[in-house]
Amino acid sequence: MEWTHWLSGTQIPEFQTYLSGAPVIYPPLGAAADSIGGLAAARALSLCFMLGATILLHGTARRLFNRTAATFAAALFAGTGAAEYLGSFATYDAMALFLLALAMWLAVIASTRRSWRSKSLLTLVGLVLILANATKYASGLFDPVVILTVIFMRWQRRRLRAGLAAGLFVVC
Repeated sequence: MEWTHWLSGTQIPEFQTYLSGAPVIYPPLGAAADSIGGLAAARALSLCFMLGATILLHGTARRLFNRTAATFAAALFAGTGAAEYLGSFATYDAMALFLLALAMWLAVIASTRRSWRSKSLLTLVGLVLILANATKYASGLFDPVVILTVIFMRWQRRRLRAGLAAGLFVVC
């Protein structure tokens, strides 16, 4: 319905207000995948999001710790029932989890950069968090984890004032 509204301007009927995410973010992507290859393609899209989240988890853990810890963390994550469950269903959750992992990866990278690169990455962190929250509203529960990571990593590399400023920059 969103695609027909965007392409031809048809009216969209009133939806219930209890959807778990914005109906203009994931449903059109899932519908596009479904029109290309049916339900299997829509489920493959979720699988790709979960694989992307696993890769970003590995990248984040590798930057924070080392390659061995990153491989172990990615294997643990991929082996959980929740990751397998979310990767096999065409739902909002996989895309939201991918976007949260992307925001965390960008936050870790931003803490190692200086000046304008850091500010542009921190801006991107905020935008990705907004997109994750619009994709699935409950993902907003995990925003403080990403913001605190920005604060603590910047505090560790510079000082507390710089960490608080970076965290405020992401929030604003």
